[in-house]
Amino acid sequence: MDEPKQSSLMDAIVDIPDPRNARGKRHPWALLLTLIRAALLGGQRSGRAIGQWVDDHTVERMPRLPIPQKPLPSTSTLRRALRVLDVVALEARLAQFVEALPVTPPPATAPWQGQAVDGTAVRGAQQHGAPVHLVSLVCHGSGRVRQHVRVRAKSNEITAVPELLRGRDLHGTVITMDALLAQQALARQSRDQQGH
Repeated sequence: MDEPKQSSLMDAIVDIPDPRNARGKRHPWALLLTLIRAALLGGQRSGRAIGQWVDDHTVERMPRLPIPQKPLPSTSTLRRALRVLDVVALEARLAQFVEALPVTPPPATAPWQGQAVDGTAVRGAQQHGAPVHLVSLVCHGSGRVRQHVRVRAKSNEITAVPELLRGRDLHGTVITMDALLAQQALARQSRDQQGH
């Protein structure tokens, strides 16, 4: 099995472009993204909640972060970072990071690996512009998201799933999906890619 290419998520996101102006940068871009990611993993879902989480965990997190001992970013700094973040670049890097993580193979007695296709609207996205609807491919058991794609405006999940599955080796995989996606074309694509 190949070794993961990144040692931590902070290493994985370090090369995401920093869109901020050079003047006035106080905190490294990778630090801002790491704190946002940690707060999201902690269940925070708004800019204000993310800032509050960082404030509440400053003493606990500071010694673990590779930064000089100075105050962590304020809530307004974190919210500005969220507004200018290149979401496409972030998603691509996170997908690469997740893909490189070691996968526990299914037991030898289980010849099939289950993967679910499901769509969801991203909570809170409409407050900051257009609603965001994603379709994801998720491993049964581990819950690991293999990939997701955005459903185009004025479209639906049926048109996004072929893009989600395109190019994947589905050998030994059973794809599950809800009734909306029970389409002959999708079943044919799964079989053409050696899935079930």
